[in-house]
Amino acid sequence: METSEAETIVMVKNNVTIVIGGLIKEEKLTTFKKIPFLGDLPLLGLAFRNQEQSVKKTELVIFLTPRIATGDVAQTPLLEELRDKGEFSFPVDSSEE
Repeated sequence: METSEAETIVMVKNNVTIVIGGLIKEEKLTTFKKIPFLGDLPLLGLAFRNQEQSVKKTELVIFLTPRIATGDVAQTPLLEELRDKGEFSFPVDSSEE
């Protein structure tokens, strides 16, 4: 399995989409083509087969839309677990203080 990572810090308003790009993967490909039987002949087969080199580039673009979780949604077990790991922070509601 192949893994790519992107790390960035952005300040964005609630419900506004941001785009993270620049994760580019480059693959070198080799393609062999030949005429059946003739391409397999020693020495003479060179005239009946072909080898092509190509490069395939793929860019991963991530669209991310953050939404502030409030009320009952903010109390779900998954969000509690993320908060405990320090991966999520609850919005401060000044009316509760």
